[in-house]
Amino acid sequence: MSLENQDKEELVPLLPFGDSLRPLILASNLSDTDLHFVLQKRGVFVKTKAKMNTIPKLCSFLLSPKEFYILKNRQQSIESNLKISTSQVAWNSQEKTVSQALPTSDYIEKFANEIVKEDTPYQLIKCDLQIISQYEAVISVRLKRNDWTKDVFSATSYHDCRLTISQNKDTKMVEYKTETTAKETKEFLELLQNRTHLLFCEHGCVKQESKIQKILSHYFTTHLSRADFLFNFLQGNGNTLEFIKIVDIDTGVDNKQKFPEQFSWLQNIEKINLYSKKLQETEILQLAKTGIFIFGEIDAEFKFEYHAAKGTCIVSYGFPNSFEKSTPVEFEAKISRLELHSDYSHVAKDNVKRFILQEFQKNKYLFFEKLKKQGKVDTGKRNINQYELDILNNKND
Repeated sequence: MSLENQDKEELVPLLPFGDSLRPLILASNLSDTDLHFVLQKRGVFVKTKAKMNTIPKLCSFLLSPKEFYILKNRQQSIESNLKISTSQVAWNSQEKTVSQALPTSDYIEKFANEIVKEDTPYQLIKCDLQIISQYEAVISVRLKRNDWTKDVFSATSYHDCRLTISQNKDTKMVEYKTETTAKETKEFLELLQNRTHLLFCEHGCVKQESKIQKILSHYFTTHLSRADFLFNFLQGNGNTLEFIKIVDIDTGVDNKQKFPEQFSWLQNIEKINLYSKKLQETEILQLAKTGIFIFGEIDAEFKFEYHAAKGTCIVSYGFPNSFEKSTPVEFEAKISRLELHSDYSHVAKDNVKRFILQEFQKNKYLFFEKLKKQGKVDTGKRNINQYELDILNNKND
């Protein structure tokens, strides 16, 4: 081959198949529905969407380039989608504000580097501290991930995330807001948040015995109380967000509950995904009020309008797959679809998503405390070991 032809030659990756495809799928964030979708396109139909059924079949035939890139693009879409979780703690200092209690940017970068161990699949590329005001600070982070289960062309990727620490001078509470994308960013920010909280405790700005207050799936005394909490968000906030409809519900089924006669067939089902243009107008929500469903996530469509943007969006919120996990899951929200009005097509979508999610979760703790006063929430009801035991017993029954 001539040098001229070598220069023109393009390097084409080999498509994974068989055993080489299995670890790639298992190590990804692809959902049961994503894998089921590719099988259906092939004309292959399985009884359930569970990965134990779909993965062996996907590994048994050669994926076309189009099929492979459907999975790859779906994976990238999931990882790049902004997810926001908030938690809070009481501020104990009269002399210092958040910005005064935080160390220098160099110090934060130093202990951020200490978080990254040699055996972690990611490296810290950037960690910057920005003081917004005396009551608010933002730590912006960029991670480099090396994932050797991926092909050589996508083994290295970069992921941004940030931790916002803001102090409400009226309520004397400090909020930690994590903005994550890939699962590694959530893991890193969790450690960074805990280290920052420990620093506040050491300086006496937060009481030593204080724990970060999160909203976890196991705090709700019944499945119905968790459903009540999630349905509160459908009210909108009266200003920015206006509820339109529920489009999707991801839920487990509690087989120990008493089922209405017309829904007795549900007793043989462990997990169900409900999709409709107007789920709130069906009998499903009435059935949910019996406590039969173990709610994971709800997808709801909203109209939004504020000074910088206008349009519609679908917010996915709740406790992802909590009905099948053996550990408590933290409440989180993300935008699964965003459509801007034509007059605002030039606006950066990430900024709009960030604002909507902030508005969406504004009353989260008000809803939680209301249920707590009603006896539907108990943050001391069960420890994590007891929660894992309850999950295990439910699976064995």
